[in-house]
Amino acid sequence: MADDIFVAVESVLTQVDGENVYITAGQTARVGHPILVGREALFEPFKVDYELGVEATEPVPENKQLAEAGDEAPKGNASLQEWQAYAFAHGLTAEELEPLTRDQIRDHFSQPG
Repeated sequence: MADDIFVAVESVLTQVDGENVYITAGQTARVGHPILVGREALFEPFKVDYELGVEATEPVPENKQLAEAGDEAPKGNASLQEWQAYAFAHGLTAEELEPLTRDQIRDHFSQPG
């Protein structure tokens, strides 16, 4: 499923586990990969244009909630990176997340409805 895949929105040279890594725009990473940690603003959820299934000819809505049953939000005092990863998995984009603090992201997901 594409729900747990993120695509780089820009290219950057960074370090992962002490090694230089060049992330190229368009490269993908699955949720939980170390390349995402601390670099969440460089990625956005991978968007499938045409999904298999009953409505195979219908484009997938861009703002579809990606939450699955049992998916819990991070603890209130979790790091900014944990909240950003959670927000990405639930449909927010890098542009939406960039100016937000941890508390603002947490409050966004704490609001009913």
